[in-house]
Amino acid sequence: METKREKFTRLRGVRLPKALKAIDLLANLAKSSDYEYTAEEAEALVKNLRGRVEHLAHMFGQNGDHSLDRTNNG
Repeated sequence: METKREKFTRLRGVRLPKALKAIDLLANLAKSSDYEYTAEEAEALVKNLRGRVEHLAHMFGQNGDHSLDRTNNG
């Protein structure tokens, strides 16, 4: 039977690369040679993404005895 730690490690290995790829795809939208956008649209995109990352950090910071380990990149 899979432990909670093993499950976390397995799912992190699947989900983190997908999230990073999605961020890379969003970053591609910044290419003004390929896309047209307003400053407000760009700010909204970054604000929304930043809000989700802050929520994620909060969730891990509030998770029992485990504090957010800022030295671990994945």
